[in-house]
Parts: sequence; structure tokens; C-alpha cells
Amino acid sequence: MESPTKSDAINSDTTVKEVKKIILQLEAIVEESHDAIIGKTLDGTIVTWNGGATKMFGYTREEMIGRSIAELFAPGNRDELPGLLERIKKGETIADYDSIWIKKDGTNAEVEFSLSPVHVKEGLVIGSSLVGRDVTEHKRVAGAIQSMANFPMENPYPVFRMSEEGKVLFANKASEIFSLSAGSIAPDFWVNLAKDVFQKKENIENVEFGVNERVFSINIVPILDKRYVNVYGEEITLRKKAEEIIKKDQKLIQGVVDNSDSLIYVVDVEGNFLLINNKMERLFGASRGQLLGKKRESILSREIAEDHHANDIKVITTKTPLIFEEESQEKDGLHHYLSVKFPIFDDGGNVYAVGGISVDITERKKAEEELTEANIKILGLQRTKNEFVSLAAHQLRSPITTILGNASILVEQIKKGEGGFTEEQRGTIEDMVKGTKDMNYLVEFLLKITRAETGKTTLTLVPVDLRDVVETEIEVLGSELDPKNQTVEIVQDPTPFPFVFLDKEMIKQVILNLLSNASRYSPNDSVIKVSMIMKDEYVEISVKDDGIGIPKEAQDKIFSRFYRADNAMAMVSGTGLGLALTKALVEVWGGKIWFESEENKGTTFYFTMPIVGKTETKKGIVL
Repeated sequence: MESPTKSDAINSDTTVKEVKKIILQLEAIVEESHDAIIGKTLDGTIVTWNGGATKMFGYTREEMIGRSIAELFAPGNRDELPGLLERIKKGETIADYDSIWIKKDGTNAEVEFSLSPVHVKEGLVIGSSLVGRDVTEHKRVAGAIQSMANFPMENPYPVFRMSEEGKVLFANKASEIFSLSAGSIAPDFWVNLAKDVFQKKENIENVEFGVNERVFSINIVPILDKRYVNVYGEEITLRKKAEEIIKKDQKLIQGVVDNSDSLIYVVDVEGNFLLINNKMERLFGASRGQLLGKKRESILSREIAEDHHANDIKVITTKTPLIFEEESQEKDGLHHYLSVKFPIFDDGGNVYAVGGISVDITERKKAEEELTEANIKILGLQRTKNEFVSLAAHQLRSPITTILGNASILVEQIKKGEGGFTEEQRGTIEDMVKGTKDMNYLVEFLLKITRAETGKTTLTLVPVDLRDVVETEIEVLGSELDPKNQTVEIVQDPTPFPFVFLDKEMIKQVILNLLSNASRYSPNDSVIKVSMIMKDEYVEISVKDDGIGIPKEAQDKIFSRFYRADNAMAMVSGTGLGLALTKALVEVWGGKIWFESEENKGTTFYFTMPIVGKTETKKGIVL
């Protein structure tokens, strides 16, 4: 692949932010390094500054971010910088370069540094990472060593002297790592370096040499009149590993981003793209080089782009992650995205960019719209059904009343011994009266449910003492409880109960229905428990029995009209309307009703009611 040229460089403003983002993610790795590790843009603007740099030069991070690296070069060395920057732009790695820099206190420091280009995909160079150290003292010692007759044996790094022909004249213990000792003949690698030094008559510096997974930087100083060279080795294994970690982490981060099925991007505060992933390239048919540094208008309509940027501004203003639903016009039409956007901060705590992860929810939106349409149709059918039930019930009232009236006359005649009815005829008349009353009860029940579900129930609001209501309904139910020797136990929260302003008759109907069910489906000699507990804004009432319970497969249908579980039908007769009416009435006053049940282990029904009433319910009834 050809190296990127100067024309490939991103504009300075974009470069600052993208370099900063990449380096910030790796800063934790190098913050504690003794070496100065500095990130900068292609024009030399400093974007990161680690603790090692502060210790080395005396400047804090806040003092140096945004300034030019040229300010650190001594006046006589500043003309070196343009050439270094040009080499970086071409993708070159500059290893172990020496220069004179100025510390904050005004003193000079000899600095040895390496410059590595920072790439994005396709080899585009966007900045560089500098790893440097103050070698002032090292240079001073090196100069002194040249004039010394003996080498410091305690030096932890390899130091040896070698003749022009390759004979090792002296070697410290650390040189054993190179398999060198006094009197031995050095391998051709070292001999060739020595010849090169004598030919050029100048030092050779920062030659990297690896052995046994360790890396050394080698400096060779010729002593021309003596015809030998002094060789100084310095281990740079850790520094090289740190540089390798930085490179790997950069590739890892980009790899994760590029392999995501979501759209991942970073824009600056002006809306220019600083980072995009492969998904965005494929979706919009544009390369990373074409999009970086550009605004959203390059791929989205102006209206949609402005909506996206408005959401970015909200994130920048609040300095918190936010979730938005956004649109994007694509080749196959309008798509909907769920976007998580988050702020990216600089060292000063200021938002300099916004990151985004967007997931396509177009199919989900389509399904939601279809579900909404289906619900509208269901509601229409529900209204039609309620209207039919109401009409049918009202139409049945008249003939039922007529039949019941006439049958009642016949019953009265039977009681008086009139009419000359046979025993069979009397039985038929009594069955007719009972059947007509049952039908009338069923019609009234249907009308109550329909009125409740359609919000046509008339409420008479009075202050209600719930315990009094429960006790009254227990007395009403005595005819069912006594034959089975059943008792009802009331458990009330010790917290003083306020009056509940609701329709007393409606509450009585709900409690009576639940108590009646508990009695009918519970064994003889059982105890039914009614609990009343105060919550924050409502009262929770429960009715617990030890009866037959509700089978699991029947639990999702238990509030449906005319539905009765198989075990219930086998035990007692019923219409299957009681719980449907109970649920409808509870929802009229804005309450909730639910249950817990296990077959053969009993059932507990719960329902709630507001303490002082609600201003409005979903049925539109004001309480």
C-alpha cells in the first residue's frame, strides 16, 4: 500500500479532535511511564501530555495542551521540526532521535525520542505519538566514559570495548547477554558496525538490537586514534512494549467499532465526523476518507441532519448520555434508528465531541404500527360487541318482565290453592319462575359489565369506611358461609385508615363477588382472610382462600366473560361473569386487580383503590 501523502491529511481542527480521542483511550496505559509520552497532530499541536512529560520538563498537562511542540525545542534546534513532521506525514517511524529541548525552568535538556505515526484505516496518517526521555545525564556520562581507561562494571546495561578487527578488549557482566566477554571475537554484526563507524568517523546511535526477547538501543563511539570503539547498550524492552500496546489497542478499538452491526460514529461540536465505522461506509456508499471532516449534510438531507445535530446539542448542553429516536433516508427508503448519544470530554471537563451508537429499529416500528392498527380494529369490534350486548339485554328486559309477572300471578294462585293446578303443573310453574329470575339476573349482570367497560357507570361518591363495608358484606354472605361452617378473618393495617371517597355500592359489589367466589370454591370449615393494607397513595385489599385454586392454563382467561376453569365447573354452577364485572368495576375507579393462585392450594385476589380518589381514570370518569 502506498503511504498517504500530504493531500490525504485531515484539516487541523478535525485532526486535533480525532488524535485526541484515540490517544485518550490509551492514556491510562502510559500515564505512569517515566518516559515522556506526547500525542500531537500533523502540524505539531500537542493533544496529550503524560505524567512523565511533566516530570521531565516541568510543564503541566493544562499548560501544554493546544501548544506547539516547537516551543519545547531549543532555538537552535527548531529547524529540525519541519523535516520530522514531513517524515511522519509520509508514514515513517523515527526512532531514537536526539535534540535539545528547553525545560520550564529555562535549562536545556538533551532529549532522545521516537516518533510513531498514528494511522486510521487505509494508512491515513492523522498524527503522531512521541516517546522521549531526558538523556542529558546519560550523554554527560558517555562523554566522561570516552576519556576513562576503565568501564564501570556496575553498569546494568551492556558496555564493552572492541578493536577495529572485532576483538573484545573489555566487557562488563551485562555484556554476557550479547555472548561477549574480554578476549572473545565479536560476531560479524558488531565488526561491520565498527568498520562503519571508523569509515564515517562519527558515532552510530540508537541501533536496535534484540536478543532473548529483550530489546536494546546501541550507541557506538569510535576512539579514532586508538582504533577501537566503545559500545553502550541500553535496554528499551519496556518502552517498545508500551509502543506496541498502543498500536495494538488502536487496532483493537477500530476492529471492535468496524465489526459492529450498529452505526458507530463520533462528531465534533460543529457536527463534523471524527470517526465512523465500516457499517456507515457500507450504508451510505462513501469511504472513511470521504466522510471524515465532513458534516452530516454530505450523506443526509438538510432537515434530517439538523434534527440529528439538535440532539447532539442536547447531549453537549446536559453533559449526559441521552437516547433519541432518529430517522435516516437510505437507498431503500426512510429508516428509523434508536440512538444512544454520549459526551466525550477533554482534560478540562469540556465536551469536545459526541459519540453515537445507532440501532436500526425500522422493522420494530413497522410492527408497532401494525399492532396499533390491529388494536384500533379490536377496539371497534369491542364497541360493536358492547352495543349489541346492551341492546340485546334491554330488548330481553321487556319479555322477561312479562313472563316473570305472569308466572308470579300463577305462583300466588298456587299459594292460595286456586287454579286447580296439578302437582306437575305447579313444579313447571316454579321452574319457570326460577329460570326467568336467573335470566333476569344474567341480563342485569351483562348490563353492569357493559356500563362499566364503556365508562357509562354513574358514581355516587361518599366517604367510605372500608372495614364497615367488609363486615356488612360478610353478614350478607352469611347464608353461604354458615352451611359450610366457614369463617372470614379481617386483617387490617394498624395505620389509621382515611375514608375512601368512592361509590359505596360499587365497592360492596366487588367485595361481595370476591368473598362469594372464595366461599363457593373453598372446603367446609375453612378460613377466608380479608387484608387491608395502606400504601403510599392507595389501599390494597386482598381476599385469600384455601380452595381449589386456578389451573395455570386457565389463569390468563380468568377475567374473561363467561369463562370458567374446568375444575370450577366440576365443583359449582355459575355464569362466568362475576370476575369480569369485578375487574370492570375496579378499573372504573382507576384501580388494579390481579391474583396469585396454584391449583389445589388456594387463591388470593388483590385490588387497589385510591385513598382520596383520582382526578381522572382511563374510562374518563371523574372521581
